[in-house]
Amino acid sequence: MNALPKTDAIGRRYRLDRHPTGKRVRLTQPDLIRFNAMQTHGALPLPYIHEFTKHLSSNYRATSYHLRDLFHENNNRHGAPYLDRPPQQTRAEHYGYSHLVYDLNKISLKVLKAHDLYKEHAPTSSGWWEHDLMRSCITASLELGLTPEFAYTPHHVWVEKAGTLGCNVDFIHPNGQRHTKELRFDAVASIEYKKRGGHVFMMIQADRATEPARSLNFNRKGYVRDVLMTRHFVSSGQYRRHFKITGGAPSILLNVTTTFNNMRNWMEVVREHSPNGKNKHMLFTTLPEFGDAFKIPAEPFDLWTRPWHRVGYQDVYLNQL
Repeated sequence: MNALPKTDAIGRRYRLDRHPTGKRVRLTQPDLIRFNAMQTHGALPLPYIHEFTKHLSSNYRATSYHLRDLFHENNNRHGAPYLDRPPQQTRAEHYGYSHLVYDLNKISLKVLKAHDLYKEHAPTSSGWWEHDLMRSCITASLELGLTPEFAYTPHHVWVEKAGTLGCNVDFIHPNGQRHTKELRFDAVASIEYKKRGGHVFMMIQADRATEPARSLNFNRKGYVRDVLMTRHFVSSGQYRRHFKITGGAPSILLNVTTTFNNMRNWMEVVREHSPNGKNKHMLFTTLPEFGDAFKIPAEPFDLWTRPWHRVGYQDVYLNQL
């Protein structure tokens, strides 16, 4: 017999405690899409997960209740819950009133393997949960924001082609010394423009204002090192060779940080280390939700229709590149 669920002062179940009721749970076709999206991008808030399947199940409340059952109930063919609610989300501001974040567990990963949907090169943890959620919300927003004239190729496809995400890059320190370090983006992806043809390869960096802006100690990751390495990685064509890109696919680097001041510092470093103080391939925007007062996003970000800032050039929109 199942124990009575523990509740708070007003009778609500604690959000991270499992309280199975014995309800029988069966997986549906939308569940496979949801599991697939979570492995493609990472842990996601409920509104994001719903967006991936609203064409099949438009009722948001029904999606919420079903994911709740996938978290609580173990009366299913596998004998264990299919989803987790990461405990780190309790660090979010106003957590009790925020949307829940769900993640896969070994049972849902087993389901993906059984349906030949498992990805060997899906994004991995950086060790910082808020950073990983920021990355997954960025890449999921990019995919969800697409209109039918675009196609999205996700991170795992490119990493599988390359064999590894990281790549050793030679670059020159401002003092003239040559260095070799590993360049590793938070994520990579590409978009295809179906109407006019062509692809754009996207490298994505998510920064919660934790990297030093001007440190010349290149044993530590920082803005100066990142800019110098990325410039060489792109200008030498090394990105094409590493990720085995064929055809005329130009590249852009999407730099996403959390504050305007941090973005301005990053752009100033790009200006100082770019020919003529200009760079049209490095794009910048901010997501303050992932700053010091961390908030769980209530909806996917408008990354396609917002202006992205560039150094020495006009702002640009991803859907108009």
